[in-house]
Amino acid sequence: MARSVELLDRARKLTPLAPGWIWLRSLVGMGYLAAGDLEAANQISEELNRWASEQEDFGFDALRRREILAASVLAANGNGGQALEILREIREVEQQDNAFLQWALAEAALRGEEWDEAVQALEDLLELRWVFYETLVPWVRGHYNLGMVLDQLGKPAEAEIQYNRFLEIWGDADSPIPEVERTRQRLSQKSL
Repeated sequence: MARSVELLDRARKLTPLAPGWIWLRSLVGMGYLAAGDLEAANQISEELNRWASEQEDFGFDALRRREILAASVLAANGNGGQALEILREIREVEQQDNAFLQWALAEAALRGEEWDEAVQALEDLLELRWVFYETLVPWVRGHYNLGMVLDQLGKPAEAEIQYNRFLEIWGDADSPIPEVERTRQRLSQKSL
């Protein structure tokens, strides 16, 4: 994680706060969240929102990444209900194939222990066809998260399908991934 944060710090310095770059700066903020650096993610979200409020035209963000980052930061800060409201509103007007939105909905629902909504958001995410590398990571992790939720809901056979799919995709990764090891442990416990 320390190396991830170091690389995100470099990316943050190289990504201008300017039209055309908001999507990438928001993505850096989401990276900080994934790396567990809530303070840096919050700083980027506040910075983007402050900047956007001062602009007459800051460019159209078809994926609403700035708003999704803000809601994700709220969820990470323990305001899952408020985050879910924002994300649900975005879903009402947003294209349905937005992997970032589905991922944020799933994460907020997981944090708030809204299991049915988490399952639905994860299933919607997994049905998407990924076309950009940046949407691949949420799609792959979605298998792991869906397995965990299904385990929580007492559906071990369905969870095992998701865990095995996750290992098929990322099980041979070059660097250690904690979720891969946890998945292997879960599956070995089930086989005992």
